[in-house]
Amino acid sequence: MAILVPATSGSDNKGVAIPILWTLIPAMAPIIAVIGIVAFDATNSTNDYKRKLLEAYKLIEEEGLGKLEPLGREYASAKYARVSIDTDVKLFYRRLVKFYNDVSKSLDLAMSKWPRDKDVALYVTVSRLWSAFTLSSIDIDYISMILEQYLTRATIPVFRKDPLIKIIPRDIVEAIAEKLVNIEWEQMRITNKKCIWIFGKVENIDNYTFAGLINDVTACTHTLLDYARMTLDPELKEFYREIYVKRPNSTLLEGALGWRIALTKLWELGVVEDSDYAPTRAIVIENRAELVVGSSPGHTVHAEISDNNVVVTYYDKDEDVHRVLMAVAEKLGVNVVKHEEKEYTTFSVPANKYYLIFKCILPFATSLDIRISYLDTQRRMWGVLSVEDVRNIQMRYNYNIIDTEVHLILDAIKTLKLDRA
Repeated sequence: MAILVPATSGSDNKGVAIPILWTLIPAMAPIIAVIGIVAFDATNSTNDYKRKLLEAYKLIEEEGLGKLEPLGREYASAKYARVSIDTDVKLFYRRLVKFYNDVSKSLDLAMSKWPRDKDVALYVTVSRLWSAFTLSSIDIDYISMILEQYLTRATIPVFRKDPLIKIIPRDIVEAIAEKLVNIEWEQMRITNKKCIWIFGKVENIDNYTFAGLINDVTACTHTLLDYARMTLDPELKEFYREIYVKRPNSTLLEGALGWRIALTKLWELGVVEDSDYAPTRAIVIENRAELVVGSSPGHTVHAEISDNNVVVTYYDKDEDVHRVLMAVAEKLGVNVVKHEEKEYTTFSVPANKYYLIFKCILPFATSLDIRISYLDTQRRMWGVLSVEDVRNIQMRYNYNIIDTEVHLILDAIKTLKLDRA
């Protein structure tokens, strides 16, 4: 019996068969004894900092990415639910503050136990993470207290779709917005990524909703946690260019690889802009995957596999982008399970048809908003065809840029032979 070990980045991506571990145990007894000594040594005081880093990582993985981030996404998408102190404040914001503080404490203890001149570069990164978690927790705590204060006074039902100024004075809403900008600024210092998705982008302060605030706080939390995971997780490895894995489900891994290769081909053809291609990345951890599909904050995809189905949720504030992708999905026989206007679209296919989403839909989402911004832009970016060819297709659809884009995408899928495993 053998285990298939994935190849590292830069290899031919084939597995290497090795004997399964327990068949080697008798012959490995002396080695195991040595390993036991090393493991015991890892408990001594010189390795205390590593244990504290592991504690911080477990919090990030299990509580942060495993529970709080999905909870934030759930609350943000449930725009028609009533806002309450028990759920929106205590269960989300207060729990989020406690989480930030717990991670800060673990990182602080790790730094206090750090051996002199040991892993200096990592120490600097950990100290910056500690600062980001600590300062962000203070700002989120302020937001939590303000929300509770004004929700306690509310005499009418408040829904997550409602603007904050419905029950909170404008100057206090501006103070909340300032705290949110502080969070983004602190996190940008270490991650070099913006994280505010809604405030100041598609909504002004008069229209900024409870759901929008939850969404932005969740997005900023994710940006920081994602950076921390990439820094602290000892098991996360790069499997292929910008594809990171940890015990990945084979179907999701194949999907991520197919997405990456198809996206790179579109970038080489000029259908995807350099600035949008550069930050793209995938992480596959067990039965879940996350894809960064563009340069805008929140431009992400969440995928999971269960009951032999692949379910993929694509987030974007541009409704025209959703319209194009849903039209392509319909032509390919991909189910659109749910769609929230200007928010997200959820697709579903049987696991053996995973490539219809990963290779035929998601790669074309990148730079799609640019391609459909103007007729001339569409002609330029689809340079794989002549300008005259694209113009003729536009004429066929009476210059409807959405319908033209769907046609161009479907043609590209056939030409590049993406509609197959």
